Amino acid sequence: MADVPVEITIIVAVIGATAAVGGVVVSGLVTRWNDRRKARLDYARQQLSEFYSPILSLRRHIRALSELRKKVGEAVDEVYLSDAREKRPREETSKALNDTIEFDNEQMKSVLLPMYRQMMSIFREKYWLAEPEVQEHFAALVEYVELWQRNFDKTIPRDVLVAMRVEEKKLHPLYDALENQFRRRQLMLERWKPFAD
Repeated sequence: MADVPVEITIIVAVIGATAAVGGVVVSGLVTRWNDRRKARLDYARQQLSEFYSPILSLRRHIRALSELRKKVGEAVDEVYLSDAREKRPREETSKALNDTIEFDNEQMKSVLLPMYRQMMSIFREKYWLAEPEVQEHFAALVEYVELWQRNFDKTIPRDVLVAMRVEEKKLHPLYDALENQFRRRQLMLERWKPFAD
């Protein structure tokens, strides 16, 4: 075999060295990218487990009780107030309606309001895990809970509560933001696959 010119040997050596360095650089970039992505996913997992999931489970429990309360109210109205039903004694109707209202008020005070307080507690303790679009609704939750508490403590007249329109639907933007962020994090975790594993 003929002697290879020195220039060719040097070029081959340079190409080999460049390829080796390039491989190390690419490998380092892929590792760095995977590490950053894993850190983001770990943070998303923490957000889900410590913030979004606990608050949304409370929200869903509250909603289930609220929907049941609505169904019971509609059934009571149908049984006791519908013209299609036989007329019941006024005292019986009044007692049924009052009992339902008393139960709903007691449930709000002893069950639902503490659940809203739990939501506030999670919010306060894990505020740093909430996205800005969720954080902006914290004040609405505080206001809702505080006004209901003042109502039960009788430190605010009922008419003032009505005039201030203390309604859960004011919390719907919060609920929507929570659901949106929860779904985004779930999708992020489901879709993640390490690059060049």
